[in-house]
Amino acid sequence: MRTRKEILTDLILYRKELGTIQEELSIFAWDCNTPIVILTNTEIKEVFENYLNDNISNEELEDWANAIEMREDIGFDPDKIKEIIFNIANPILTESISKEKIELYIANLNN
Repeated sequence: MRTRKEILTDLILYRKELGTIQEELSIFAWDCNTPIVILTNTEIKEVFENYLNDNISNEELEDWANAIEMREDIGFDPDKIKEIIFNIANPILTESISKEKIELYIANLNN
């Protein structure tokens, strides 16, 4: 059996199909006192590059962000990544996912 940290790492890097990852995570309690993994510029940019290279669709990127958005076992560094994840997870509330928008997020993360 894989550890929670291994599964969460696969989630933040989008290494496996989300349904499989979510099924694996379902054996763990939702609540967590401290983050087990941290989503950093490096990881989010890797996922964004996969999106820009057409390896991930708009819907898959939105589903990925939704899988991450409210998890207490995932931290964000820098904190602005949390807002980016919210925006991607909620395009109806914010704005549609597009390659141009993702490129702007990457530029923002580089500053």
